[in-house]
Amino acid sequence: MLDGFQKLTGLFESTTLDPLAREVIVMTVAVRNACHLCVVMHTGKLRALGAADELIDALREQRPGQPLPDERLEAVRQFTLAVLATAGGVSTLANRLTRAPIDPQLGVRPAVA
Repeated sequence: MLDGFQKLTGLFESTTLDPLAREVIVMTVAVRNACHLCVVMHTGKLRALGAADELIDALREQRPGQPLPDERLEAVRQFTLAVLATAGGVSTLANRLTRAPIDPQLGVRPAVA
């Protein structure tokens, strides 16, 4: 199981998304799933990446109607929430969060990378 996790992590880290965008995805999932250990671990990773406290706090709190301070990262967060809410069946509206089409190989928009 650990081997599978490490392989998936390696694949995730090799996407065109930058490290900060990847952490936004992970923190969005961790907060939604109430994984307190995950939130603590990835808060540390965000700090190591130089993320602003304002961004970290917004990710940890995830208040409805309160967007992240960075528009691009907010698009990543909203897309992640849409994927979670629909078990991957994101709507046309969620698909229009950015102007670029979804790359079918990546399952994400290159524009958010």
